[in-house]
Amino acid sequence: MTVKIAPKPYALKALEVAKKDLSRDKYLIPVAFVVTDDEVLDFNLQFEDSEQKLSAYEKVVEVAKANNARAIITINDASIGEPPGTGTAESRKECIYLTVSGPDIQTWTVSVPYRRAQSEIVFDKAIESTNDILNLLPGWTSSDPNPSWTLTCWGIGYRRLTTSHMYDNVNQAQPSQNWNSLVSKRTVPLDMTLDEAREQLISGIDHAAYRETDSSLHDSDKNRLFGSEHYKSGRPVYKPSPWAEGDFEDKMATLLRMANYLHGSIPAFKEAQRLLEKEESVLGRVVRRANRHET
Repeated sequence: MTVKIAPKPYALKALEVAKKDLSRDKYLIPVAFVVTDDEVLDFNLQFEDSEQKLSAYEKVVEVAKANNARAIITINDASIGEPPGTGTAESRKECIYLTVSGPDIQTWTVSVPYRRAQSEIVFDKAIESTNDILNLLPGWTSSDPNPSWTLTCWGIGYRRLTTSHMYDNVNQAQPSQNWNSLVSKRTVPLDMTLDEAREQLISGIDHAAYRETDSSLHDSDKNRLFGSEHYKSGRPVYKPSPWAEGDFEDKMATLLRMANYLHGSIPAFKEAQRLLEKEESVLGRVVRRANRHET
């Protein structure tokens, strides 16, 4: 007899991993887990605007329905309180927002507010809610809730509409060491275009440069990797990029190896390299050079 995976305990383990990741890296990558009877499919979601965000979550719902999933678990970095541009900074709090939902289960969410104290992340007591409306997962849950008051969670598209109370048992599940311990062996990657693959790798390379060296990439470096004038941040440039001189592709390959160490467990990062490794372009050559060094 197969023991069905329990979504809530699994979600609590994932929440503990998210707290550790946020404490260590000071940012959080949005993730989603599709829970079936005997496995969990994981997704690391990346998007740059609301349209891409909606598309990514629609694909998660499609995969969940295709696999007769019992639940979708999502974890995002968000803000609770007044909408952006209104109220005060004190009236808005950053939070980790966890949701568990499905066609035959009651929607359940946990918000973990936190604050940044110099180089530390300080977590406040978690808040549990039920029957929230999940705007990013249309057509997934079975019924609409009967809200009693409204609390808006900004930045991820969820509208929290139910009475909340303090949740004291977040730490009851044994925390895992990293996302790899929660990832199913049969992960299903989301569809990715070549431009999305370029953006994925350039973002990872830039993060490695920022984290491991004294300088992040300039727009000119990113555009050189992308192959066109794609990046226009408008940031002032006070001195030339240190990456432009010498063997640019070798420098980028070194950063990509660093990025693989930092992001190698992310399916989308691996998929981006697979898509581009045979391309005759700057980024394609960087991927091949990085892979040759690693093997």
